[in-house]
Amino acid sequence: MSMRAFVLTIFLLLLSGATISEESDFKYESEISSFFGHFQNNEIDKAIDSIYRSNPYLKTNGDQIEGLKKAIKKIVSISGNIQVIEKLDTVMLGNSVVRTNYLVVYERMPIKIQFTFFKIKTGWRIQSFFIEEELF
Repeated sequence: MSMRAFVLTIFLLLLSGATISEESDFKYESEISSFFGHFQNNEIDKAIDSIYRSNPYLKTNGDQIEGLKKAIKKIVSISGNIQVIEKLDTVMLGNSVVRTNYLVVYERMPIKIQFTFFKIKTGWRIQSFFIEEELF
């Protein structure tokens, strides 16, 4: 193999590694998209399960997760239909933690949903998930 071919091969390997890293950097956004896909279809259990699937350690809190599902179903049942889902902001803490907030406007009231993810070697994991009726 010539020196030029060797250098080109190394360059392509490095480039492909950077692409894989960049794709994993945005995996938390696909987790949020999956959540809202279920949420918009009023599939609350599936939405909650989808957001917690990235962190097997949080799944062990089954009673708390079931309580969260019931609370969200109650809010949704009295709020009417979703009118708008809007991303409010995203805050990065270094390169390893991200918090992003969404506004979900129903016919009767808005709510804020906050996701916090942290990055490990294999991708992003959910750390916390909050729904707030009080916006300010």
